[in-house]
Amino acid sequence: MIHAANLLSKRAELTPDREALTELETGKRYTYADLNERANRLANFMRDELSIQPGNRVSILAQNSVVYLDLFYGLPKIGAIFAPLNWRLVARELDYIVNDFSPEVLIVTGVY
Repeated sequence: MIHAANLLSKRAELTPDREALTELETGKRYTYADLNERANRLANFMRDELSIQPGNRVSILAQNSVVYLDLFYGLPKIGAIFAPLNWRLVARELDYIVNDFSPEVLIVTGVY
């Protein structure tokens, strides 16, 4: 099956040193190889340290960052499902969504 993780892995193989992302806030630049390595590390951590299995759901409640890409590309590598949450929702809406699909892992950062 073709999914995002395959696309990033293939791009990293074809053009590893090509710039894929620049964080505007910090100026940090990531190549396709960098992003693929980050996704692999995240996938291994989720599987080995947090026991995330195929079909498990992982959510994040945060403003945009490179971590979203790590999750988007990394979780499919282990068959897990990425279910991001919108930080603009109010508490009762988030409560309903999280209780409805019960993620095995919920990542939360400073949300404004």
